[in-house]
Amino acid sequence: SYPNDHWMLNRDPITFETIAEDRDKIKGIESLPNFKLRRDKFHAHFDKEYFFDRDKIGKDAPLTWSDMEQIIEVMSDILNRYSAAYDGNLYDLTVLNINDIDHLLEILYKYRTKKSTNYSLNTDS
Repeated sequence: SYPNDHWMLNRDPITFETIAEDRDKIKGIESLPNFKLRRDKFHAHFDKEYFFDRDKIGKDAPLTWSDMEQIIEVMSDILNRYSAAYDGNLYDLTVLNINDIDHLLEILYKYRTKKSTNYSLNTDS
């Protein structure tokens, strides 16, 4: 039911090459073994070696902000590519803070106030 020029009709299909490229991107993340070690030995399951010596995980599996940013970027790209191909949805994985929420609520309030004012003006005539 989309018009001929709608973007949903021109989505890039997921191919075997796309999947292979995405797997290579994931494998290319240098800090991936550190994420895996942290998940397996500290976050998902408490390994006694790391549970009793909390500094050891930082030494054995160091992570930096740039490591986090890199993995979030790769995950976001892959998630959005497959999601757009499946149902057209896209996701923004950036963090919201209180200022962002305040700004959104202010825009919503102004919109609803304007809509309410326009409606009442239209009903008076």
